[in-house]
Amino acid sequence: MNKISIIIPIYNAEKTIKRCLNSILASGYENFEVIMIDDGSTDNSNSIVSEYANSDQRFTLITQSNLGPSAARNKGLEQARGDIISFIDSDDYIRNDYFEQLERGFKNNIDVVFYGFYRVDSKGVELSVHVPPDIHSDYFSKIIDLSEADMYGYTWIKSFRRNILRNTRFNENINLFEDEIFTCNLLKRPVNIYVLKEAIYYYVQSDGTLAQRTYDNYCQLCDMVYSAWKELLMKMPDGVDALRKKANHFAEICKYYGLERDVKPILSAKIKEHEELFNAFLEAFVKFASSNVYFSGKENMLYQPEYNDVNKLRRIVSAFENSQVWNALQPLSDEEGVTVRIGTDSPINEIDDVSVISASFKTGATTKGSISVIGPTRMPYEKVVSLVDYISKNIEQAFFDESDDKKDE
Repeated sequence: MNKISIIIPIYNAEKTIKRCLNSILASGYENFEVIMIDDGSTDNSNSIVSEYANSDQRFTLITQSNLGPSAARNKGLEQARGDIISFIDSDDYIRNDYFEQLERGFKNNIDVVFYGFYRVDSKGVELSVHVPPDIHSDYFSKIIDLSEADMYGYTWIKSFRRNILRNTRFNENINLFEDEIFTCNLLKRPVNIYVLKEAIYYYVQSDGTLAQRTYDNYCQLCDMVYSAWKELLMKMPDGVDALRKKANHFAEICKYYGLERDVKPILSAKIKEHEELFNAFLEAFVKFASSNVYFSGKENMLYQPEYNDVNKLRRIVSAFENSQVWNALQPLSDEEGVTVRIGTDSPINEIDDVSVISASFKTGATTKGSISVIGPTRMPYEKVVSLVDYISKNIEQAFFDESDDKKDE
């Protein structure tokens, strides 16, 4: 029978930690240790978990200042002495046969076991069940299959033998995607993976979870995950194709996050009237950003993943910051490298690394207009966001100037 080390980071979990710890005791499994790291809780969490540590020698409490979940997990890894290591979050809990299922999974020299989970609300009401799909037998294909099923990165969705850990640790400087980066680093050296097609973990979806918070450096964090995947996938025979899919995935979530968090509020503040004009501009800009901004994995730039020549990229971006280039392309140009035309169709559809997105709108029964946004197909993400203010001012000024002219007539 393997000894299993359970690592539980705790921060202000007084409402949920008892359910978590009691689910471990209810399993009836004997050969385990629970390492509880109180990460500077300011509520009653410490006194609650102290009762477990004082009454059962299998429970160990470590108290530290608030250093974050990654530091807490690393402390747990340093203290773990079991054959198998598992993570459980303090607001989650496990199925009664969790340990028995792990024993079954780790037979035949298995090093890592992935398993399914229940998604429940704070009262334990089941919302959905997630079980690993049928996957390939090849090592790297198996990893990709798990990732595409969203059953790969989470710390609590897998258990592993302590002897494969080596010096792998969580990045303590980040608190988003750190679990996915850890998993990529853990699996860089091929090991024996078993996929248990059972849901044995209860993930509690509650308000204020990490996924619902916002991050100023979201795309930089995506960049870090991409780099971890690159180091892992480039060991594959067809790793380039797999990496391109990953790059596009991060591009999509990064663009969506940026557009929703940074772009829409600016648009809403700038154009409060004339809903059709607003919708037309939103359509044009979102198409422009979504079609032409791609994730890079290099220096916080967003560009097409197959475009690997970073020096050439720099030259292109520099060229588009040169007003002479824009003057050659179109009479109306600006120092930011994006041109907006209103009322006429742009003669440019695509010239090398230039893209044009157009949308039409109407502000009355007979009054019609169009918007064209012209720019380089690859540019830094921050520039895309900063351009919104410029573009919206151009559109607003052009529209209202035209309206004022009509009023004067």
